[in-house]
Amino acid sequence: MIDIQSQAFGIETKRVSFMTGATGFLGRQFLLRYLKSDFGDIYVLVRADSVHAGRERVIRSLEFAAADVGLTLNVDDLRKIRIVVGDIVDNICGINPKTLEIIRENGVNDFWHYAASLKYEDKNKEEIISANLDGTRNALQAALAIRANRFFYISTAYTSGKKTGPIEESLHSTAGPFNNWYEFSKCQAEHEVSNFCSKHSIQYALLRPSVVVGPAATHKCGNNNTGLYGLIEAIHLSANLLIRATAPIRCTGTSDGHINLVPVDYVVNDAIAIRNKYFKSGKVYHLTNSTNFNFQRLFDVITSGCKFSFFLSDNPTNPSGIERFFARRSNFYLQYTSNRKEFIREIAPQPGLSWNDLECYVKNFVDGLYEKDKSNSDFEVVPLKTRNGIDVSAYVMGNGPSTIVLVNAVGMKPEIVLPFARGLSKSHRVITWDLRLPIHTTQSDYHHIVTSAHLRDLQDICSALDIKEATLVSWCTGVVICLHALASQADVFKAGVLLNPDALNSGMTSSSLTAFQTSTRRVLPRIAESMETAEFYYELMFSPTKLIESNEEANLISNFVNLTDNMTLMRLISAPFSSPKAIFNYANTLIEYTNISERNLKSLCNDIVQPVMIYTSKNDTTAHFSNAIELAKMIRGATGNVVVDEYGDHFSHYHNPELASLVDEFSRTNCNKAY
Repeated sequence: MIDIQSQAFGIETKRVSFMTGATGFLGRQFLLRYLKSDFGDIYVLVRADSVHAGRERVIRSLEFAAADVGLTLNVDDLRKIRIVVGDIVDNICGINPKTLEIIRENGVNDFWHYAASLKYEDKNKEEIISANLDGTRNALQAALAIRANRFFYISTAYTSGKKTGPIEESLHSTAGPFNNWYEFSKCQAEHEVSNFCSKHSIQYALLRPSVVVGPAATHKCGNNNTGLYGLIEAIHLSANLLIRATAPIRCTGTSDGHINLVPVDYVVNDAIAIRNKYFKSGKVYHLTNSTNFNFQRLFDVITSGCKFSFFLSDNPTNPSGIERFFARRSNFYLQYTSNRKEFIREIAPQPGLSWNDLECYVKNFVDGLYEKDKSNSDFEVVPLKTRNGIDVSAYVMGNGPSTIVLVNAVGMKPEIVLPFARGLSKSHRVITWDLRLPIHTTQSDYHHIVTSAHLRDLQDICSALDIKEATLVSWCTGVVICLHALASQADVFKAGVLLNPDALNSGMTSSSLTAFQTSTRRVLPRIAESMETAEFYYELMFSPTKLIESNEEANLISNFVNLTDNMTLMRLISAPFSSPKAIFNYANTLIEYTNISERNLKSLCNDIVQPVMIYTSKNDTTAHFSNAIELAKMIRGATGNVVVDEYGDHFSHYHNPELASLVDEFSRTNCNKAY
């Protein structure tokens, strides 16, 4: 590759191109095909700190693309690429004036705008508009600045919004109606391209692929988890919950609803054909397949081999908790299950896909999900027995000179702290364990039993693994165990870290409760009353509700597994819902851990003499961040050690690597262990 910011080059006899979005799923396949064709050089806009970093990013992306279609990437292919550092969210894509001058002097015929945000939710509205509408405006300004002759905008066939029936290759009204912000932004951007290019005499074409899947040649997913793959992921990562449904899971949809899927290599073939043969300025092109797939049968294919199924219904009444849960998790996909669009296409049709093709796509993606799951743990599992002869598994990672013990939230699998543990294990030996839910049959059995059982387990693990000195790090309800251990075992635990300790209910007013906490305050005591009530709520979760008065209760119970949009996290936090007995024990444990009195909490914190770091997040929808700030006032060692994250959430430890760095630094500074 050539750094165009330091070297100009002569005008090519072949037509030169410029593109954005080269590292995306569709863009990288287009770039690979372009490089393998007898075309001219291509400028590639890429977000990076430097040309070198941009080059490396593009190469990695092209390697993925080549592997997906069974091709080899060679040095000769890369000679055509000219790296341009920039970002579509910046004016003229952030391209510096010198670079613009070089590109303009050498001449660009085609400008390909692939970059886009595929997000759709209301909460991401600003990001969607910034990337898809403002980003397109910036790309148009860049095309004008470099005097490109033609502008190709990669849109979507679903700019048609909620229209059904025949969909023409023409601009749709910006008034919609639309299913989501993604559709809205792409439709608005189409009009922006049309108006701008007409005003500035730039030839243009609007290319509209439907739902893009992996290459037809290999049926690989191409490291993509959007569209069809997002739906498959939503189903299979929820399987541990869905499998408990007592009847087919009802979803909004119609028996004749269908979806149009198009292989990425077919989309690229169409784009190249339009470039070379079919181009007509101002025209809209549907890059869609000749086959539509029925949604009900699609669900059947996705769940083939599973012990649960889906049933599409116009308007499911009295949904169970699991049906509410799935509707929330898959809201984006269920917007299309009543879809009956027929995309009109003027250019030659693509080869049709078959149901056998679809089965291959699903199988390859599902196999990849489970392979990823198998290889997704770096913990060494150490089987142990407690002093009472109970089997407990400890999980160990890293071999650093210091030790960090992680106290997980009760009832959660160790995988939920896995990314956090990986970050810490670079410098420490990291240890966690299964926080078992003690089994009792009545609510009265629980008084002070759970905390003491977990503290004994912690002591036994420290003894078995020869932990003489450590930093104790806790998350969510694990904070209660951490506070007790810090207060009673100061000789072992030299420092403490409390991550999102906001769930403690002591002294909280209704103004400092999140909607989730309000729900748990209502439903937990009911579940914890007896095994019979636990069985009732378990049935509400997994069976269609027969009584209207049960609808609110079904909604409350489904809230427990709707705390995050991350499908892997969602699967992990659903662990305590394996049976009525598990729900009963979980409810009683949470009540004990979250309802500690303010007086007892102050007394407990008064016994803590070690330095303590508290981390809380303003975007935590599970518990209000102000509760963590109040807790910090009770712990003398927390003074000056409170971190309030403006952007984090309840699961920051899972997806924010910077949090592990903060904890690492705190541990190094405050634990007496020599480094």
